[in-house]
Amino acid sequence: MKIIWAIPLMAIWGSSYVIIKAGLEYTSPVFFAALRALPAGLLILLLSAFRSDPMPHPHRSLRDWAMVSLLGLLCTTAFFWAMFAGTPLVGAGLAAVLVNTQPFFVAAIAYFFLSEHFGWKKVIHLLIGFSGVFLITWPKIESGFSADLFGITALLAGAFAFSVGMVLSKSLYRRLDLYWLTGWQLVIGGSVLLVLALFFEDVSSTLWTAPLLAAIGYLSIVSTAIASLIWFRLIKFYPVSVLASYGFLIPLFGIILARVFYNEKFTVWSISGMTLILIGIYGVEREL
Repeated sequence: MKIIWAIPLMAIWGSSYVIIKAGLEYTSPVFFAALRALPAGLLILLLSAFRSDPMPHPHRSLRDWAMVSLLGLLCTTAFFWAMFAGTPLVGAGLAAVLVNTQPFFVAAIAYFFLSEHFGWKKVIHLLIGFSGVFLITWPKIESGFSADLFGITALLAGAFAFSVGMVLSKSLYRRLDLYWLTGWQLVIGGSVLLVLALFFEDVSSTLWTAPLLAAIGYLSIVSTAIASLIWFRLIKFYPVSVLASYGFLIPLFGIILARVFYNEKFTVWSISGMTLILIGIYGVEREL
């Protein structure tokens, strides 16, 4: 699989913020996150049963189940919880900056545990890309917000958890089936989110409207099930620190889609940020 697939993948994830914003008008954050993860995981497991070249399904050891559970807690429970619950507390601008600290965590973890090259050129280009994200979100930050310490901590913890999961998944996918591991980590992580929502949110107030059902369908099928399979397949072939750098494109596509759906204007900050993001991506990709 060519690394160019990472670009449309970032476009899909960038569009997710538009859909999430619309869906949160009808339900609570953690419950919405569970509704995104659980159907996606079940769909992946269902697709696994109808594959034209089904892989053998030997008995999974207790260690395998422990590892997929850990991956579910990191990449689904912690990250989705942080994204859906932390963002309202600190504002979209600051949340975008905090979530996109992932490449730094990933690069450091991959350097120490996967022996991936982490030269000064990659550091510079990662910093350039992150500077672009900061420029895009700076006007929102400057306009004033109430930065809740819990929200900031949650988003950083979520970014770190997802980064650990990305690095962990690289070694797991070398020996475990892609569909089995991806599907079950979403089901396990989504189940934990559902339990949290039932205990700490008023899920009975959810309005089961057509827009909410459409949002759940898009987030589950396109943005999570299909996107996860593409993402984890890419991880099998490319350094995770390089793939993580493409995450800088998510706010870029977010701005474009905001222009399309909400008629937001492009500013000098936005254009400058987009330019720096693309420079950072190009520089890191050259390190392949």
